[in-house]
Amino acid sequence: MKTIVRYTLLMLLFINTAWGQSNTLNGVYAGIEITPSTVMGGGMGRDDISFLFRPDGSFCDELHKPDWTTRVSGHYTVTGKTINLKYNTGTRTLHYKLENDGNIDAGGYYLLHQPADSSIPPGYYQFSKINGSGGGNSGMTYVGVGSDNSLNFDGKGNFSNSRASATAVIGEGVGGGNSRKSSGKGTYKINKGTLTLNFDDGRTELHSFFCRPGDKPIMAVIDGNIFFMEDKQEQKGQSTSGNAERSSSTSMGANSSTGTTENATISDAKTMLLKANAVQGGTALDNLKVLSFTATMQGLQVSSHIDLPGKRVRLEIWKNGKLIQVEQLEGETGWIWQNGKVTPLPPIRSSEMGSVFHSGLLGLRRTEIDALTIKNVKQTSSGNVITAVKNGKQFIFMLNDQSQLVAAADNTGRVPSTSVYSNLRVIDGVLLPFQEIATSGQQRNLIRYQKFEVNPSLPEITWNKP
Repeated sequence: MKTIVRYTLLMLLFINTAWGQSNTLNGVYAGIEITPSTVMGGGMGRDDISFLFRPDGSFCDELHKPDWTTRVSGHYTVTGKTINLKYNTGTRTLHYKLENDGNIDAGGYYLLHQPADSSIPPGYYQFSKINGSGGGNSGMTYVGVGSDNSLNFDGKGNFSNSRASATAVIGEGVGGGNSRKSSGKGTYKINKGTLTLNFDDGRTELHSFFCRPGDKPIMAVIDGNIFFMEDKQEQKGQSTSGNAERSSSTSMGANSSTGTTENATISDAKTMLLKANAVQGGTALDNLKVLSFTATMQGLQVSSHIDLPGKRVRLEIWKNGKLIQVEQLEGETGWIWQNGKVTPLPPIRSSEMGSVFHSGLLGLRRTEIDALTIKNVKQTSSGNVITAVKNGKQFIFMLNDQSQLVAAADNTGRVPSTSVYSNLRVIDGVLLPFQEIATSGQQRNLIRYQKFEVNPSLPEITWNKP
């Protein structure tokens, strides 16, 4: 099932977070800024923002530089609750607000204080970033370049790391890409924000490292980039997720490296989709009227209701048991509730939420298959990738050799979004994924579903505004 959880979830991680009172700026503050592209269909931009503030009034925002401990990017002053930053070069100035909890309101995102500790909480830290252009409504082929960096600390002085990068191309009749990977291990030391990695092959690397261990998800700032610690269950899900996820991750959109052929015909594709319909639930899937689920992502709780006959979708986001945001689609329009205020759902967001009826699992209902125009089908060593169009939007279904849906993509939003599914289980006759890796624009998120309900009886009050 295509996720309807969007990039704003990550932004919500930096809202409503309580910290100890602090009246001074002394240490590293960091957060994530999400910005829209100036090109239609260009996607969203992710900028990891980090500052080292010193008591002498200087600051450094280049924590990836070797001399970050002494480098001075500019100077700041604090007047009341206003923080004024002036850079050494040019006339660039910034104005932030110091919150009562000691964090910084940077306008649209928050900078959280990161202590310089003498220890690192053991665990698996991951940083993912995707840069994309084209796609969406731009009329151009989408080109995305992604990278994944991870560090695993055992708490006993040992570490392992891995780096991976990939390029993907998605367009009209186009699908391709390549990837690279590297890894290493050794021992580590941490001292006043400086992380030393001594590799077994003799290499030594120095990095800036700051971490906030008090709140989950645990967040670390490494060389100015923000990493999040995955919990043990998520690590297990990533490493032992089964054949479904492994096959999809190696073949989706990588035609040149997986032995892709195009011998199948358009009529073959319809047959493949109908077989997938039977495998995913057949009559139980076709008779689906309401689907509800609960899930977790990056420390947030998510619940959703999908009313197919009523063309309604409701998405609720919770943090620490408190409702912090509701999005609801009602036909072609909808609304957003946040902080007690209700505003209209933007048209592009309405389109994104409405795509849940036509893509992924719900796109394999017979009525949806009948309405698709097949553009092409590609056979891979792991299964088949089928590209189809409906109402001018493109939908991609990837089926493994058992005709299970293991990945899906569409271009209904600002940029193409993709989902990779694993941990498949049958609930009331419908085969559902309990883990999803969802990518949209520059954001990549691991979603762990806790519970699905097939055709639950929902009272009308379910759809009321908070």
